[in-house]
Amino acid sequence: MNVEEHKLKVCREIVDGYMTLRSAHYNNQISSIRKVTKEWIVFGSHEKQSFRERVKEVVDICLQHSNVKKQIREKHRREGHLFNTFSLWNRFVHISEPIHSRILHFLLSNDDLHGQGNLFQLELLKMLKVESPETGQWNSTAEQDRVDVRLVRQEPHSVVIIENKSNWACDQPNQLYRYWYSNIHHCPEDCLPDYYKDNNRFKIVYLVPKEIKQLSEQSMEKPSREWFPTLSDEEYNSLPEKLPITPVIWSFDTQINQWLQVCEELLDAKNTPMRNIITQYREYCKEL
Repeated sequence: MNVEEHKLKVCREIVDGYMTLRSAHYNNQISSIRKVTKEWIVFGSHEKQSFRERVKEVVDICLQHSNVKKQIREKHRREGHLFNTFSLWNRFVHISEPIHSRILHFLLSNDDLHGQGNLFQLELLKMLKVESPETGQWNSTAEQDRVDVRLVRQEPHSVVIIENKSNWACDQPNQLYRYWYSNIHHCPEDCLPDYYKDNNRFKIVYLVPKEIKQLSEQSMEKPSREWFPTLSDEEYNSLPEKLPITPVIWSFDTQINQWLQVCEELLDAKNTPMRNIITQYREYCKEL
């Protein structure tokens, strides 16, 4: 490939890549336009003419996209679509991680205020594929024993732990392992990964704002000896070196949104207050 062919190839790659920005945000489009206009000055006059026409076409697309966005935003403003109770709440009193945990706990409990019994609870347990979720009585807690949200059932014995990272907090040392030990571990058999294949009644949910937040390996590793002052050396050594149960990774903008959408569809058609709250919380969670 000679120099002229190479320049033309680069030119085409820039334009082709740039044309994919039709659905991108306007600011990103403008940034790319600036990049393209800097690149095309190195080409010959004939290539410039063709390239100039392509850039003009892209600029027109950007402007059309911007105008459509403005029209949509204006429609939302007039009809109140941009108003969100949780956004207003967050402006006055920051919606912290514990508040998100209490909101989830409220929905997962049989609270007379929402009046939906175990509807939210049951749908979440179904999504987690917990064994016989409708059997027995589940008790929900929030911010107890350092666990953000916990669901416990006595018969058959079952535990669901939700570690809430709504505010992008870092993992504490050996965090999930310690929660497993304090809330799930109750016999030598449950130290083995195979135990959880046969007993689908125990779950640890690592709940993140968006899927890009990763669970750290150290959170699943066995803590040092001083974390277990009441254990003998033999008992400590018998514990697995790594968390035996595989955490379930959920995000607010995906799985929590899906869960609440299913619950919203199951609400009575006339239950406007509850529908509105669920819809607004779903929208708010997408922006965490």
